[in-house]
Amino acid sequence: MAHLTGAMHLLCNVLSTVVVVSCLILKLPQIIAVVGERSTKGISIASVLLELTEYSIMLTYHFALTYPLPTYLEYYFLVPQDLFLLAAILWYERKLQLKVLAAFVLYCIVVYAVAFRIVPDIVLQLLITSSTPLSVTSRLLQICKVLRLKDAGNISAVTWAIATYGTLIRIFTAAVQTGDVAVLLNFFVGFCLNALMVTLIIYFRVKKHKKQPRLLLVSLSEERALPLFIQAMAHLTGAMQLLCNVLSTVVVVSCLILKLPQIIAVVGERSTKGISIASVLLELTGYSIMLTYHFALTYPLLTYLEYCFLVPQDLFLLAAILWYERKLQLKVLAAFVLYCIVVYAVAFRIVPDIVLQLLITSSTPLSVTSKLLQIFKVLRLKDAGNISAVTWAIATYGTLIRSFTAAVQTGDVAVLLNFFASFCLNALMVTLIIYFRVKKHKKQN
Repeated sequence: MAHLTGAMHLLCNVLSTVVVVSCLILKLPQIIAVVGERSTKGISIASVLLELTEYSIMLTYHFALTYPLPTYLEYYFLVPQDLFLLAAILWYERKLQLKVLAAFVLYCIVVYAVAFRIVPDIVLQLLITSSTPLSVTSRLLQICKVLRLKDAGNISAVTWAIATYGTLIRIFTAAVQTGDVAVLLNFFVGFCLNALMVTLIIYFRVKKHKKQPRLLLVSLSEERALPLFIQAMAHLTGAMQLLCNVLSTVVVVSCLILKLPQIIAVVGERSTKGISIASVLLELTGYSIMLTYHFALTYPLLTYLEYCFLVPQDLFLLAAILWYERKLQLKVLAAFVLYCIVVYAVAFRIVPDIVLQLLITSSTPLSVTSKLLQIFKVLRLKDAGNISAVTWAIATYGTLIRSFTAAVQTGDVAVLLNFFASFCLNALMVTLIIYFRVKKHKKQN
């Protein structure tokens, strides 16, 4: 256990270094986009202001409490970049006035006072508590603006993708190195909203590209007459479709063994400690709905092939749980027969189409409830028990990839919402497993 804890701290330092390096250029693509186009289209100035406030709080809070430098070093680069981006936005919107300079001086005084603990300690706690609402509001303002415009405008997808990666890594490092729940919650919420923003940017840009004329069918003279950037967009769309197929294949391959670590853990230990049977049942229902819905609407096979493997694995896991809890009775067999009949009826559209819509609409609440039941059980026990971190990590990766492929290949909002909600809760579950196991190791040491 001591070696494992030491290895995890080493891994945290390596990952922290990667985050810091990526944050050196985090806002650079967005700044280049604004300065290059001389336009702030799609960018919410209120969102940037709140983000700057949040980053400043995180920097001063970590500095004041003398947390390890690698756990927050990126904020030394993010704060100046956000200040520069804010100045660029104000410049192009012609709002860079004398009162802005006065506000900046006041900002510097407050940052200094908090960082060097000139203010009472209660202020530190109030600030870090407010950082999560600030993070949520900042990103929601930007998300709402994109949804209102139905266009990603001049927003940089690269910037948001790097931010998503950074907050994901920070969830892990915060859990291992500080264990600060307020910081952990802030990173998790930021990660979820960053991922949603990336998904929206991809969704609206792909949707916009699909509306462009099909360039492969025009004549050579017409093609030469077309603007160069439109031709580039056509190639980009084709590349994205190819990327989706590659990513889908990786997801399908990983889902071949998704539940295997959990099944091995249950069978090997002959114990279902920490596993919620209600969660597994709801998860099986959600997977079955996704499989039959995609099959019934004849969506591309690669966009849902993993469910062909996930459903049997969940059935086997459920049978193993029922066996070790001595609940595998005759009525379970009757329920399984009924389940098979319903799945067949939905998949081959024997039921009315309205049933399909009702099912896919219910799949997100089912998925959320399933994962929340498991999360609440872990929080109640304050122990990850016999739950497999590998299974949940693969599930997190799979739903992240599926959010992207659904946005590009089907554009089905109900399916996209389901994948994104599952992705957020899977990531939270992985975080909890790591957090409680590291906490347990520290107590043993």
